[in-house]
Amino acid sequence: AINRLKRAIIEAAINKSLRDIEEDPKRGLRNLVDLGIYFAKGDSQRSILNMVQDMLTNLDSSYYSIVSNIISSIDYNIIKTFGINIGYNSWTEGVKRIRHHKQKFGYSVPWVVIFDFRATGVLAVDKLSNVEICDIISRGKKLGIYSYVFFVDDSVEDLLEVVERNPDCAFVIYVPPELLTRENVHHLKSQGNVVFSVLFDQNADEEGLSQAIEFLSEDKCLFAVHSYYNDQKVDEILSDRWIKEVEKLPCMFAFLIQEEQCSDENAKKVIDYIYSSRTERQHNIFLMDFYGDIAYINRIVSSDSFFLTIEENGDTLIRNGGEEISFNIRTMDLTDILSKSAKAMD
Repeated sequence: AINRLKRAIIEAAINKSLRDIEEDPKRGLRNLVDLGIYFAKGDSQRSILNMVQDMLTNLDSSYYSIVSNIISSIDYNIIKTFGINIGYNSWTEGVKRIRHHKQKFGYSVPWVVIFDFRATGVLAVDKLSNVEICDIISRGKKLGIYSYVFFVDDSVEDLLEVVERNPDCAFVIYVPPELLTRENVHHLKSQGNVVFSVLFDQNADEEGLSQAIEFLSEDKCLFAVHSYYNDQKVDEILSDRWIKEVEKLPCMFAFLIQEEQCSDENAKKVIDYIYSSRTERQHNIFLMDFYGDIAYINRIVSSDSFFLTIEENGDTLIRNGGEEISFNIRTMDLTDILSKSAKAMD
């Protein structure tokens, strides 16, 4: 995705920017964003970075303290590697391939693939193997996809091989706290291309969450927390009760993920709340809307807001607005799935 010389130049520039941020967070951060815009050749990455620039116009912005905390508490290898993999490989070079593919073949390619391996009752023998997962990622990279999300609830050790075999990709792993150990956290983060998100559920075991965050903090990992919301949980979010609990945790990012049992009306209220939090800089946590922000970047990249989700048994769901279509990645190539789904949804 990126040649060694260009990567070395970018890494050297990032190293200098990180030192500048240590000395003067506000000036150093603005310089780092300017650096990103300099290296950004496409309008998709520039659009995102320009949004960040707007957020930093207020010198009293809480985002300066968030970035200062990242620089002081996160392994520099993660900041550089994950940053380059998502900022350059995915949002710059990857976007070029995605747009070229759409121009040549007439159908959209998503910028991220979601592997949803949460409990589905799939027998071990029927689960996608690491070889199959790596083959999907290899085919994805040929299309320009360098970002991959994994939802897991029974094991994270199985992903180590996938992460190691794809050092040029950016991985975000959503995991319940009880699955994290000091050993698997260290092994997964050592490649530098993984960000963790830990399930934050107020009904869950507080000690388990505290221990998982301790493992992540000790190893200087970049991590977030995430919570699911439905119609019953909307008031808790809109009243700030949820964010006040999150702010007690030593993390800088949080995802809100809409469940099926949430009306469009309530979902819009939560999305407006998230965007208001970001633009008005109300909290010391950077809030993200899982589905909304993925769709936002997809629209910039390919003028579409669809999602591609692969389940543990290979079932592959394409969702675009209110339309859904399902295939199986074991019986069809990724390019064929994208092509056939586009025709079916026309």
